[in-house]
Amino acid sequence: MRKILISLVSAAVAYGAAFLIIYNFLAKREEASRWVDHTNKVVRLTQAVLLDCVDMETGCRGYALTHQTVYLKPYTAAENHIQRSLLELKNVVSDNPIDVEHVEKLTASVSRLKELLQQFRSATATILPQAKATMDDIRQQVVEINATEATLLQKREAVLANVRHASVVAVGAFSMLGLVLLVWAGVASVRALGKEALERLVAERTAELRQARDEAIASRVVAETALAVRSRFLSTVSHEVRSPMAGIIGLTEILTMQDLGTTNNATVQNIFESSKRLLQILNDVLDAARMESGNIKLEYRNFPLRAVLGEVRQLVIPEADKKKINVTGACEAAVPEMVCGDELRVRQILLNLAFNAVKFTDTGHIDMSAALKERGEQKTVVRFTVTDTGIGIRPEDQTRLFEPFAQGQDSTARVYGGTGLGLSISKSLVEMMGGEIGVESDPSKGSTFWFEIPFLDAGCRI
Repeated sequence: MRKILISLVSAAVAYGAAFLIIYNFLAKREEASRWVDHTNKVVRLTQAVLLDCVDMETGCRGYALTHQTVYLKPYTAAENHIQRSLLELKNVVSDNPIDVEHVEKLTASVSRLKELLQQFRSATATILPQAKATMDDIRQQVVEINATEATLLQKREAVLANVRHASVVAVGAFSMLGLVLLVWAGVASVRALGKEALERLVAERTAELRQARDEAIASRVVAETALAVRSRFLSTVSHEVRSPMAGIIGLTEILTMQDLGTTNNATVQNIFESSKRLLQILNDVLDAARMESGNIKLEYRNFPLRAVLGEVRQLVIPEADKKKINVTGACEAAVPEMVCGDELRVRQILLNLAFNAVKFTDTGHIDMSAALKERGEQKTVVRFTVTDTGIGIRPEDQTRLFEPFAQGQDSTARVYGGTGLGLSISKSLVEMMGGEIGVESDPSKGSTFWFEIPFLDAGCRI
C-alpha cells in the first residue's frame, strides 16, 4: 500500500505540474493577444492619420482649383480629427522609444502639411511640390512605425511559439510520467484489489485522459486558427489600399478639369469613374466587415434633413444626366427642419438607394422623397422613398435582396456590376437606428425602395 500511495502522490504531482504548464501557456497566449491588439491599434491610428492627411490635401487641392467650398468639408473634418488621432497614437506607443521618436516626426510633418495647405488654399500653386514632399514624409513615418510594431510583434510571436512548443513537450512528458506512475500503482494494486477491478480502473482513467487530451488539442487548434485568420484579415486591411486610391481619384479629378484633347479627356474620365467604383467596392467590403465585428457606432446630432436630401439629389444628378434621366425630389412640409440622428449614415443609405436607382434605370425618371409618418414627444418617424422606372425585381428575388452579396437575378452582377453589399449595409444601418427597410417592385414598371427611421429627441448632441 505504501508503494501505491507514493505512486498516486507522484502522479498527482506530475499532473499538477502539467496543469501549471497549461495555465502558464494560456496566460502567455492572453498576453500575446494583447500584443496583437496593441499592434493593430497602432496600425489603425497611423492609417487614420494618413487618411486624414490625404483628405486634407485633396480637399485643399480641389478648393484651390475650383473654389467650391464643398471640397473644404473633408478638409475640415480631417483637421478636427487628426489631432485626436495623433494624441491617442502618442499615448499608445509611449512605452516604445523608437515609435515615440517616429510619432514626434510624424506630428511635425503633419503640422508642416497643415501650414502648407493653408497657403495652398490661397491658390499658391508653388506649394504643391512641398505639400507632396511632406505627404511622402508622412507616409514614410507611418511605414516606419508599422514596421517597428510588426518587428516587435514577430519577436513576441516567436517567444509564444517557443513557449507553445516547450509546453507541449513538458505537458506530454509529465502526462506520460503520471500515466506511468498510475500504471505502476495499478500494477501494485493488482494483488490487493484484483486484476479485473484494476483493468476497469485503468480503462476508465485512460479514456478520461484521452478525452481530455483530445478536447485540449481541439481547443488549441480552434484558437490558433481563429488567431491566424484574424491576423491575416487585419494585416490585409492595414495595407495602404484606400490611401493610394484616394490619391488616384484626387489627381485624376484634377486631370479631368484640364483640356488634354478629346481622346485623352475621355480616357481620364474613364479612369476617374473606374477609380470611384473601385473605392466604393472597397468601402462596401470594409463597412460589411466592420458591421460583422460590431465596430460601427452611431453618432446622434441635430441636422437639417431637407439639406441632406437635396445634397444627395445633387450628387445623383450628374450620373443621371449621362442617361438623360430626370431626378426629382420632395420633402413633405410636415417633416421637421431639424431632426436628431446620425446624418452620415442617413446620407449613406440614401446614396446607396439613389445610385442603385440610377444604375438600374435606362429611361424614365427617379424620385426621392421624405414624408412624416409619426410625430410624438419623444421621437419623429420619417419615411424615405426612392422610386425609379428601371428594370424592376421579380417577386421571388425580393426575399433575398437585402442579403450580403445578393442581387436580383444571376445576370444582374454581370450586366450592371457591383458587389451586392449596398442593400445589405443599408439594411444593417437602418436596423441599427431602430427602423425598417423594404421594397415594392414590378418588373414591368420599376421599383420603390423605402425605409423608416425613428429620430429620437432624447440624448442628442447639439
